[in-house]
Amino acid sequence: PLSPTSASTQTIVVDPGHGGDDSGVKVSDDTVEKQLTLDIAKRTKALVESRLGLRVVLTRDEDRTISADDRALIANNSRASLFLSLHFNAALTPSISGAQVYSAAADRESQDALRQTQAAGAKVTAATCVVRSIDFVRWDMAQARHVEQSAALAGILAEAFSAAQLPMASRPIQQAPLRVLAGVDM
Repeated sequence: PLSPTSASTQTIVVDPGHGGDDSGVKVSDDTVEKQLTLDIAKRTKALVESRLGLRVVLTRDEDRTISADDRALIANNSRASLFLSLHFNAALTPSISGAQVYSAAADRESQDALRQTQAAGAKVTAATCVVRSIDFVRWDMAQARHVEQSAALAGILAEAFSAAQLPMASRPIQQAPLRVLAGVDM
């Protein structure tokens, strides 16, 4: 399901974390996270478009502030099937280092509400007696139905990073209900 040749994977959104007033972590005296994430996002866009022929949308292509909701709106309006948000970790202890891949985690309440919404989605209209599915997902739990696929992708990315000999954190794969992922329906 995550193959680039799949018909359903035509657009991906790459989100360079931070931007504008939000610098993110300070990497060195003259480098901040928002600059690095933007540079990597632009490189990723060029590589994916040229090598895989997929459409890549950036949530920002310059140094500007974008809210988490606006990042999700860009992704959802692009009808993307994949959302990658780029960030750099920071730690007070130098011994803590290495790459990590986070995927969305929906809390039990969101998962239960999603199941109820989906169960109520099939409606019979009296005039036509046709069953119609309504695809409505509350903004705050859009990611809940994608948690398993997101975790699978996180595993694939962590394996690829490790194969490329990128130093990995002691716990390279994490799940968390991250704000930037909450409203993304992909």
